[in-house]
Amino acid sequence: MGTLLTPMLVLIPSVASIGQALRTDRAWLLPWMRAGASLVLVLLAYTRCELFAAGLGKYVLAITVLTVFWRYYRAHHEDGGQKRVFTLRQIE
Repeated sequence: MGTLLTPMLVLIPSVASIGQALRTDRAWLLPWMRAGASLVLVLLAYTRCELFAAGLGKYVLAITVLTVFWRYYRAHHEDGGQKRVFTLRQIE
């Protein structure tokens, strides 16, 4: 356990500082970094579900893709997913 933990204590902060430098210097890279990290997590979930029950990964992957597209649509729709606010004034 200690042999695995020691390199992680050194590597994780150094990789974090590299990531921070990339985010500040190259702002266009941030969406790609987020998409890559989320893709890795989705693929890990897929493999774990396949290990748990054969065929379950397909359904989890489909639900994930539908959720991502739904959230993207809601964020980029003309209303932006926001509730409409009406200002009320007294009628004289």
